[in-house]
Amino acid sequence: MQAAPSSKAPVLFIAHGSPDILLQQDPVIDAWRGACAQADGLKRILVVSAHWTTPALSVGGNRHRQTIHDFHGFPEALYEMRYAPPEDTGWAEELAQRLGLALDQDRGLDHGAWVPLKACFEEAQLPVTQLSVAPGQGFEAHHRLGQKLADLREEGVLILASGVIVHNLARADLGKPMNTRPETWARDFMAAVDEAVAAGDADTLCDPMRLEGAALSLPTTEHYLPLLVAAGAAGDDRVQGFASVWRFANLSQHSYRWGWESVGFRGP
Repeated sequence: MQAAPSSKAPVLFIAHGSPDILLQQDPVIDAWRGACAQADGLKRILVVSAHWTTPALSVGGNRHRQTIHDFHGFPEALYEMRYAPPEDTGWAEELAQRLGLALDQDRGLDHGAWVPLKACFEEAQLPVTQLSVAPGQGFEAHHRLGQKLADLREEGVLILASGVIVHNLARADLGKPMNTRPETWARDFMAAVDEAVAAGDADTLCDPMRLEGAALSLPTTEHYLPLLVAAGAAGDDRVQGFASVWRFANLSQHSYRWGWESVGFRGP
């Protein structure tokens, strides 16, 4: 007997990687699109990006529909790309009030947000609101934020968290192709996080620095924090990994989706 379609919008954690992935024929892009393919009936997207860090958690309204090119040294074609979803400042204000968070209506979409969005929702028809991460507030605060977002899924809001679990650019080998075997510290840390995600083990996810390889895998925490928001919003939903490959030896592209039943999402 097939499970009934879910009435909740899904949750995604996408490891966004390098922005020039949009210029390549890349199987990771295909995996991202596949993860979004069943997401019918959505009303809007709430994206949490590692590339907007603030002292206090904040909501961004993107009043000017701005695409932020917050990177250097890439092909000119990337700087010409734009992603301009419909303006949704009213909902951003409501969300900030609902969560008790600061509001920045002028904040546009950084590449942690618009790169996966452009790959998965190229036509930009759905309104997009962004949340920051606040590394100074710690791990548990981001998991609690995710829990507060869970009810939005009943309203047709796709929660898309964009970061990278193993993110140490100093130890990335830019000459290595995709799926080159990572160093032991990266492999061990990713395996422990993957196990915790599969088990719904919030205690382990919120205490990552005790895991083997954590010091090298998380020299800073901003790219890990979106995973905690996603896990909090997902609750007990079934999780499926995708794009579970390595880039530049030690950079993980491991991504997750929660909340899809086998027959797909059907919105409210």
